[in-house]
Amino acid sequence: MKTVKISLEVNALDGYLYGGRLFLVTKDGLLKYIPVVDIFNNLSTESEEYKFLSLIFDRNNWLINKQAKRIFKIELINTSFIKTWNKFSNKEFNFKIRDEDLKVLSSLDTMPMYDFRIYGMRLFLGNRNGLHEAGITLRSEKEVVLNEKIHRVFDSRITSISPNYGTLMLSSNVDGLFHGSFKGVNERIEVRKNAVVPISVRTSWTGYNVVNYLDQNQFDYLENEYVLEEKRKKLYSKDDEGSKKQVKFTKIASNTLSMDDVINKTKIEDEEILFAFNSSQACFFIMSNGDLINSNWISSSKNSANSNRLSSRIYNIGKVIKGRNKKYDHPLSSHFIPKGCVIEFFDRIILVQNSKLNTLENKAVTSIRTYPASIRYRNLVTLFDGSSVDIHAIYPSETK
Repeated sequence: MKTVKISLEVNALDGYLYGGRLFLVTKDGLLKYIPVVDIFNNLSTESEEYKFLSLIFDRNNWLINKQAKRIFKIELINTSFIKTWNKFSNKEFNFKIRDEDLKVLSSLDTMPMYDFRIYGMRLFLGNRNGLHEAGITLRSEKEVVLNEKIHRVFDSRITSISPNYGTLMLSSNVDGLFHGSFKGVNERIEVRKNAVVPISVRTSWTGYNVVNYLDQNQFDYLENEYVLEEKRKKLYSKDDEGSKKQVKFTKIASNTLSMDDVINKTKIEDEEILFAFNSSQACFFIMSNGDLINSNWISSSKNSANSNRLSSRIYNIGKVIKGRNKKYDHPLSSHFIPKGCVIEFFDRIILVQNSKLNTLENKAVTSIRTYPASIRYRNLVTLFDGSSVDIHAIYPSETK
């Protein structure tokens, strides 16, 4: 089913959705924000458009919770919702964000930002000068305040930030892979000074372990040592709500498996891999012939919470590269959504979900954000191109 899209006229290079606010990194080097519901200020709050857009873009979790599952089993309600979705997915919604609509949080250090995350009520920004951090407080329904100034907490260039389980994996390219952990509520993150591996282009979690990418088409699988403890501390993520245990890592990258070790039963030819990326459930490969294939992670033992091998069964989703111009056809980045991914090329953005390929946009962008670990925004994709922000909402049944 088609996505519902809103376009915001605002000069933002990057941003992030968190806690009912859209945070923006603007061209003038400022960090600003706007409450999501304020985006629709030119619509009457009593209009069908306002009610529907504010639901799917700000309270998307209401469409996938237990109550929603029961409600959508009522055929009349489900049919009516599908009809409404289809109507709005075929309309254009353009909103101009005025300067007075935005509130400034802080000026930023060196631009551009290589990565931007908000996790555990803390901002993390990576650039050529290092990792920068500040805690935030969400006051009332719309206000945000910084608990302290945005401060550099690590000096190596940070190109990728990957948080999970109260731990941040920090890629610093040829400087290596670093990691930091939360010391406590409202305390700055502590980053270990020594790299755990010498090269890291980007990282992605799978279970309690990490896939570290040495290049766009080559990775190592890093096994971590950990213990599970009873939860006593504040949750770092909505993702943690389903568990009564909390993970404490005792050693990062205690064992390393090469890509050959991981894929050796899949019949995937590693020399044909053009681009690789992974989620917690699967690993995806774009092959030199343009095919996108994936294979699911399997656990090392029946009761293991970790995955360290790929299933021998592979799935060919289809061709994502059809041309011959390598400059424009080579993937630039990948991002995850439930049951799928978003792949960025030079001049187009492709949505892959449930083995179906759809083009989200035919243009170049400066940043793409998805929120697979978020309950509230997991069905949204945010695209930034410097002069506008496009937000796509994915039909909720596609992700259940």
